[in-house]
Amino acid sequence: MYYSGNKLYQFFKNSQKFQFSTGTMWELVYGDNNANPLLLTLLVGDISEKYDLKQEEEAYSRLQYVSEKSKVPLIKVRFKTDTVQKNEVFFLDKNVSSKEKKISLDELKEVFTQYGLQVQSSSAKKDINFAVASSFHDWQRHNIGSNVTVSDIDLWLVDLGIPKMVFEVKRSKVSIESWTPYKDDYPNFILISKLCNKADMKFKLVYYYMKSGENRQEDISKLKIFNIVFDGKQLAVDLDKIISLEEFVMSGG
Repeated sequence: MYYSGNKLYQFFKNSQKFQFSTGTMWELVYGDNNANPLLLTLLVGDISEKYDLKQEEEAYSRLQYVSEKSKVPLIKVRFKTDTVQKNEVFFLDKNVSSKEKKISLDELKEVFTQYGLQVQSSSAKKDINFAVASSFHDWQRHNIGSNVTVSDIDLWLVDLGIPKMVFEVKRSKVSIESWTPYKDDYPNFILISKLCNKADMKFKLVYYYMKSGENRQEDISKLKIFNIVFDGKQLAVDLDKIISLEEFVMSGG
């Protein structure tokens, strides 16, 4: 999920406890048609002059920890955003090489296939909201097919450098009292929940109210929390509580 001017992210900007990737960086989970996680990917849009290398290192570290715990492979894909897009990306699998390798998008398709993903020429079950036009964006839209489930990780709870919890972050113009998760998102919830189960992490959803209109004013003073658990047979999405932002920070979710 790409946010521009997200108030919750702004609040946690300097937090070591609550961490996230923003701008042109995404922490992605790819799974099969049954939402079994098969591949973790750090996707980086490299803007040379404004690029935050520290954010990339922290994001990779989080995903690397989850990869080691869950035994789900991790790769990194970097695409250029400050030049005319070419049919190529920079690819890294640290199990194979310590250096990024320039490959074509056709070669990237082969890489995804090698990890068990049935890549094809159709639309994915969820379209990642890339705000930056890129050849990778076009590639994913046309080649990650209906047999692939893909989701991005919005927010992490981290304790002494160790990821402990993953949060899906939602916001809309629906009142905090009335809003409930959308069933269309359930395949992605199952995907993330299965990954969390493998990595011994919890998974929750955080919702807050955002006014409609051009300014889209956000109210993060109250947060609606849902517990999300897939037990191997069915998905449970249960309302936990509505709490203040301060209580959320103190309790760690």
